[in-house]
Amino acid sequence: LKDDPHLRDIPVVMTSALDELDSVVRCVEMGAEDYLTKPVNPVLLNARVNASLEKKHLRDQQRELISKFATKEVADDLLTYGRPSAPRI
Repeated sequence: LKDDPHLRDIPVVMTSALDELDSVVRCVEMGAEDYLTKPVNPVLLNARVNASLEKKHLRDQQRELISKFATKEVADDLLTYGRPSAPRI
């Protein structure tokens, strides 16, 4: 999902019976927004999904504002790297 530009911004919440720290770290490094162990508590799952969707909404707003007020080159750098790159000469 994270390699596809059309899908990379979809928040992913992983669930697994494994509760080892290595599993959690691996999922987050691969792009998961959150990680829950099974059996999944429905109230906790709902809270985590809502939090992930709220973060996505804020990122979408940020992307819209950056694109509106920055040049295309600066906007691309900010959205890709989180900062403008070195000045272009």
